[in-house]
Amino acid sequence: GRDESVVERTAPVNKGYGNSTTIAFDVCNEATAFLVLLSIAECVGMRIRRDGVKLQVVAVGVKTYDLQYTSHQMVLKSATDITHEIHHAACELFRELWDYKTPIRHLGIHTSRVVDDDCCRQICLDDLFAEHPIDYEQLAKADRMSDQIRTRYGIDSVKRASFVSGIPIDAVSGGVSRD
Repeated sequence: GRDESVVERTAPVNKGYGNSTTIAFDVCNEATAFLVLLSIAECVGMRIRRDGVKLQVVAVGVKTYDLQYTSHQMVLKSATDITHEIHHAACELFRELWDYKTPIRHLGIHTSRVVDDDCCRQICLDDLFAEHPIDYEQLAKADRMSDQIRTRYGIDSVKRASFVSGIPIDAVSGGVSRD
């Protein structure tokens, strides 16, 4: 067949980012599932920051050992590129999805409503009057610093302490090459 459409010189802008991973063992507790979600959130966050964008919607997908798939999504208060926020939203969604009985074999985080990085963060009253307010600026700086170190020295050069526990989960999983 012949295609008369024009060849695009540049790739179109991503409408969403996401990664998922099949786990080598059955996940039967929340702590392990949260660690897998953190690993995926690290990967998604790195890609979002690399492209200089932020996201407004986070979705989580869960596939059980018997291949039953469910997913759920939420709109964030403010667009973000911070791994901590992506992970926190993913954990909230996971708690709503999982029945705490059925073993899990596959987890994924997917995002949408991508906006430019230059958008401002909406200040939320919950954040202002919280007992332990979150310093989003510091979290963003730490993420960017980790990304720079991983780019220069490899993805295993910086790991969160929770990945040193001995559970066989990569600190950054879901589509990141080991090379």
